[in-house]
Amino acid sequence: MKNIKWSSLFIGLICLCSCVDLTELNENPTKATSISPHLLIPTIQLTHSQYMQNTIRYFIYPGAFVNHWIGGWSMQEYGGKAKKNIAYMERLWVAYYPDIIKNAVALVSQTTDNPEEVNLNAIGRILKVEAFLKLTDYYGDIPYFEAGKIYNENIVKPRYDKQEDIYMDFLSELRAASAQLDASAMAPQNDLYFNGDIEKWRRFANSLWLRISMRLLKVNPTLAQQEAKAAYEAGVMTSNSDICYVAHESSRLDEGPGNGFANQMLEDPTYSNYRMTNELLEALTSTNDPRTLYIGGAYYTDSKRTDITSIVYEKTGSYQGVPAQDFIYNAWAPALTINIDGKDVSVAHHYQKMQPSKLLTDPASPYMHLTYAETEFYLAEAAARHWNVSSESAKEHYKKGLVAAIKQWSLFGANVPDDATLEALAEEQSSLLDAGDTEALEEINKQLWLLYILDPIEAWSNIRRSGMPSKYTKFYNLAPTENESDGKRPNRMMYPLEEQIKNKENLEEALSRMGGTDNWTSRVWWDKE
Repeated sequence: MKNIKWSSLFIGLICLCSCVDLTELNENPTKATSISPHLLIPTIQLTHSQYMQNTIRYFIYPGAFVNHWIGGWSMQEYGGKAKKNIAYMERLWVAYYPDIIKNAVALVSQTTDNPEEVNLNAIGRILKVEAFLKLTDYYGDIPYFEAGKIYNENIVKPRYDKQEDIYMDFLSELRAASAQLDASAMAPQNDLYFNGDIEKWRRFANSLWLRISMRLLKVNPTLAQQEAKAAYEAGVMTSNSDICYVAHESSRLDEGPGNGFANQMLEDPTYSNYRMTNELLEALTSTNDPRTLYIGGAYYTDSKRTDITSIVYEKTGSYQGVPAQDFIYNAWAPALTINIDGKDVSVAHHYQKMQPSKLLTDPASPYMHLTYAETEFYLAEAAARHWNVSSESAKEHYKKGLVAAIKQWSLFGANVPDDATLEALAEEQSSLLDAGDTEALEEINKQLWLLYILDPIEAWSNIRRSGMPSKYTKFYNLAPTENESDGKRPNRMMYPLEEQIKNKENLEEALSRMGGTDNWTSRVWWDKE
């Protein structure tokens, strides 16, 4: 894992693009015919999390559906009420297809059948699956097999593929890519995930394979079990050193190198509009989880965001959150008079509520793509379901996952407890799995929900997959007269309006498989009732 100065990479790209043969009269001398796969890989890796204007859309809808945060007008007005706004729904599509998908398809195409680039090809296949997984879980049936092929095959109107077919190809691609990786062959340069470590790429591919396998729980549990076991046996992540993440530069710009989620969560230059929900606070504080203050804090408005968390706690007897999906929290609670730097200051109610922590709102904070903790929690779930995926028990995997989930906050700059303290905490908390299979599954999926604190799409997908943690993820329908989802949490996002113009025939074919209408209450294939 390494930080890269993007100005240098950009200069390298410009130099590469200018190196064309000007004697070829039938070629445009100002355009590159191809881009080095060593530049395509970091470009794809960074695009997921770089832009604030992309990440804001993910918080508006799935962010409001999963009950971690509430705040900001759009999140409250549209996500909290489940009101339709196609411009917000289409953001993942218009961010991923022209950039990530196009580049991933080009990466795979350019490196196919080149023995020297066997690892670059395998990595391209893995990155392609990672990006398409977000898209299909967001929308359902999408262009997949023909997507991103306008340059190579002149396909300008790609067909929409069934999500079932897409998922089966995911499994095939990851199985093949994992086997294809060769530690003795050329490694990628400028690799933001693993700094060219091929064995870590293999473990990432297999852990992603495990995630996808667990998504099949409701639609095909037998296949889910088989694929989860195959992924585990191929070699999944084994420690926090395997975490797949991107470290960003400290730049707070709408379109800059900083973590877009961090930039978005500090919309106001002095304090965040986002607030932790009561549900999130209860899940953390009910077990004295040390992550409570890694994730949130109360801050008074000034250039330093003065931390008043402990003072508010002493005055009120608890950390202060906001009910999930609520959109009137500004009407609550009197001001508190507290002493700040020797002066009595009146602190308005919205400053008393727990905001995203300074660890999260630092634009240099890492963006987690897939963690070792997630892998252990999925293995714990498989054991709790008696799937015989590994030889370890659900409690053993759970304890490993919880320790890893807390320790990974050191990547954000947190001073985490020592190993003995964490192991004692995990041992105590693992007793929650003794209450029965259902209770064990609820606890494991609560930990997955906490893990996805900055990945609302993955949190939403896991809630739809498992229905858990049921205690914390209810959709409350607090504005029934304005709600446009039949009072329930939406199950998918609607397609971009542009598709009705540019790709109408293929869109209509896809809609015919969904009852003929583009409805966000319809379920994706794996979300079987």
